[in-house]
Amino acid sequence: MSSSLNPMEQSPIPSPIHVGGSHENFDTSDGGSSKPKIRLRLSLLGHVVGKKSTKFMSRFGDLVREHIPPYYPSWLAVPFKLKDTVWEMICDEYVLPQEAKRKLMKSVNTMWRNEKKILRKKYDECDTDDERKKNCPKKTKPKD
Repeated sequence: MSSSLNPMEQSPIPSPIHVGGSHENFDTSDGGSSKPKIRLRLSLLGHVVGKKSTKFMSRFGDLVREHIPPYYPSWLAVPFKLKDTVWEMICDEYVLPQEAKRKLMKSVNTMWRNEKKILRKKYDECDTDDERKKNCPKKTKPKD
């Protein structure tokens, strides 16, 4: 008998683990939550795609603006604790693989920077802190 395997019995070449594709994960209920998590699809590059992508990114951006103040000089200066809080909150609402965290947090970094830039332009028009606080946008806390 030959030691080589029959071509039909040979195992396929192992495929790489991919981050993308449809992440239609298993049961996502955590027992205490009455609202089921929303399932998302990710591209091979780790981008959220499909009908729910816009709403997801808007919600993610809202959480970042709510929990990460604009007074940090850069995204690198933002404490990991704040970033992790935002990630955990978005994961409470959506099914997200841990592998997607880096790519999605990079997108959130861009949103946070852009929002900070818009605020900066608006506040640079004012001469005093009192004037800035009076003209504070709705989504920004006056203390920030």
